[in-house]
Amino acid sequence: MKERGIPMSGMNIAPIQADIKTHTRRGMKSPASVMRFRHWHGRQWEQLDGEGRVLGMVNCPHGEAGDRLWVREAWRTDKGYDAYSPAQIDSGASLFMLADNCAHRINTSGPVEWGRYRHARFMPRWASRILLEITEIRVERLQDISEADAIAEGAVPSIVGTDLDYLKFRAGYHSLWETINGSGSWSENPFVWVIIFRRIK
Repeated sequence: MKERGIPMSGMNIAPIQADIKTHTRRGMKSPASVMRFRHWHGRQWEQLDGEGRVLGMVNCPHGEAGDRLWVREAWRTDKGYDAYSPAQIDSGASLFMLADNCAHRINTSGPVEWGRYRHARFMPRWASRILLEITEIRVERLQDISEADAIAEGAVPSIVGTDLDYLKFRAGYHSLWETINGSGSWSENPFVWVIIFRRIK
């Protein structure tokens, strides 16, 4: 069992904490000749062409079932640390999580003046407050997401998008994906790692 950090946008934090969001999809780059993927062993996946021939192997960068993911999110510390890099900040620092717009931990008896914004990808392990266990990983095309899986992604229902009106959560996930990955990224329909997890309480 290994632990790895995984960045999450602020809009995903509350659904994870409420155990609504149990899936996350992460884009992957693959040659145009790859038509599908097949799990081989551990983190290893075979890349297959349209006739089922193996074109190569790829390791899932997020791990495998049984591994753990500690969530990285946008954060602040008290202003006295503004000149420090994340690696230089000790675990006694007060923390402010932007997803909640409130203090997560205050390690001082006096008032705190919160410092500059820090991106999720720079959060150190000690500052993470959410730990996830991977229960399953699979590979699929982005647009193959089902309505049930869109709900498990924590999507907000919507009738905006290219989906049929009754696929409201899928349409909501379409909007969420483009908010995070940019306009037009849905239509590219990339292969994605589908990471299914449970929150460790």
